[in-house]
Amino acid sequence: MHINRQKISEIINSSANVVVGIDLTGSEMKPCGWAVFKNGVVETERIRTDQEIMKQTIERNPGFIAIDAPLTLPRGRISVFDDDPVDRNLVLPDCVNAYC
Repeated sequence: MHINRQKISEIINSSANVVVGIDLTGSEMKPCGWAVFKNGVVETERIRTDQEIMKQTIERNPGFIAIDAPLTLPRGRISVFDDDPVDRNLVLPDCVNAYC
């Protein structure tokens, strides 16, 4: 289903809709960004666990959820898990390492 920008804007700005935005980090070691938009007001939080993200999102009963997540692993990583044996001395962009 294709929705154009105007339709998305109408959905987001409708007072009947609640919109949740989630910016995932790929590790519970670093908090994710989480926001809810309702009636022109934005509430933001930093959330660490998947369970808390789901709890906060479900409680708001959003009509629209936007998720921003890494599409690839950072250079040097071989898994998404915190016990990834990546060499912590690699030169990586700021805070891509699970232990930043």
